[in-house]
Amino acid sequence: MPELPEVETVRRVLNLWCKDQIIKKVHVYYNRVLENSDEQSLNALICSKKILDVNRRGKFLVFDLGDYVLLSHLRMEGKWHYGFFVGQVGLEGLEFNPLTKNDDKDQKHVHLAIELENNQLLMYHDVRKFGKVGVYKKEDYEQNSPLSKLGKEPFDETLTADELKEKFKDCKMSLKQMLLSQEFIAGVGNIYADEIAFKLSLLPTTPVKDLSLSQCDELIKETRIVLAKAIELGGSTIKSYHAANNVDGKFQNELLVYGKGGEHCVRCGHILYKTTLNGRGTTYCPSCQKSNLKNRIIGVTGAIGSGKSKVSSLFEEQGYTILDADKIVKENQEVDKVLYLKMIKLFKENILNEDKTLNKQLIRELIINDKELKEKLEGIIHPFVKEVIYKELFNNPNKKFVLDVPLLFEANMDSICDKLVFVDINPDVQKERLISRNTMSLEHAKGFENSILKNNEKKNKCDFIVNNNGTIEDLKNQIDKIISNI
Repeated sequence: MPELPEVETVRRVLNLWCKDQIIKKVHVYYNRVLENSDEQSLNALICSKKILDVNRRGKFLVFDLGDYVLLSHLRMEGKWHYGFFVGQVGLEGLEFNPLTKNDDKDQKHVHLAIELENNQLLMYHDVRKFGKVGVYKKEDYEQNSPLSKLGKEPFDETLTADELKEKFKDCKMSLKQMLLSQEFIAGVGNIYADEIAFKLSLLPTTPVKDLSLSQCDELIKETRIVLAKAIELGGSTIKSYHAANNVDGKFQNELLVYGKGGEHCVRCGHILYKTTLNGRGTTYCPSCQKSNLKNRIIGVTGAIGSGKSKVSSLFEEQGYTILDADKIVKENQEVDKVLYLKMIKLFKENILNEDKTLNKQLIRELIINDKELKEKLEGIIHPFVKEVIYKELFNNPNKKFVLDVPLLFEANMDSICDKLVFVDINPDVQKERLISRNTMSLEHAKGFENSILKNNEKKNKCDFIVNNNGTIEDLKNQIDKIISNI
């Protein structure tokens, strides 16, 4: 969990504790904490060495011992504490600084203790046991693994947009993958990767090879701004993590997206969504954060029977992928057990056919004149449909989509679209189509129309209005003009 700002905070605290102190002895209580040595060889190399400084490289702490360095990587839960021995020098004799903020003061989680000549201890504490400590020759430690794989520091003035653009040219990573990889910019982890992507108004899945030179420049600037502010505030204290004795970060109060899934975006008010990307929790705003593909998402809406599906299919012929809300519900309402059971529980009457499938006609009849029941049903369906659609949009930043969502505005999905198309139709033509469908009575259709946004209100919010009173060829020509325009 500790990222550059937290590690930098630890570095500063460690310098206050141990700079210019001489190492008396190293006590190892968990052998696997050592990266490339054992207790005996480690003591032989660094005992009597003065700690000249504690530096940082990416997420690594670097104890400068003159001709050697001690590297410490905190991983998930690693912490350094200041303490002392009480009577005995064994694990049971360890005592934490009384001001420690550590939530787990159990000595059994101390894996290594560096005894200083002032009789104080630097104690490495790690509940998860993932952290590592290694000793390396100072002359070449940066040329060897693990540091040799690190990119430049974010605040390194030699880090330029031109350099990143060139490196991204053949890179297959997404924006967030790149930030987490440490190969291009060192020190960024999950928390700050989400924040940086939000600041850039880009989807975390945006391929870095598609970033323009100006976007690479903005990437460097925003990374520096986010990390500098986090360092100023002592990093982020998330859950039980504290950087070091008596040090709590405050940047968690400044976070805009990380850990805020389900909350409203501070920028646009849209609900923030949490998903996973390569196994890492990722929070983003579907409305604010876009891919680099222009006019990627086209929203199609209109009255019942107006021909939305046909319009969507014409966009599909031009390279767009259809995401049909009705089809998503139809394909999943009996397959997805959670959705299926929620719908059954909502209706007091039996809405199942003999084969246990949902009786759609009965559901329509039950909700047509019951506004409260209809809203409850939408409260079940809308989040499910959004989840499916947002996942598809998130995972495919370089694909073009057309959203066929009848209640596009009611579901607040209009804000994620780049362009909106309203399919208009003459009421007489609409009537003929509904009757010919034989799936919904005209009376029911009118009931639905009266319960949602008026057509004129929708039209005024759309970028294009398609008239579907004529032939298929006429409709195709209108769609061709729209695509040419965008």
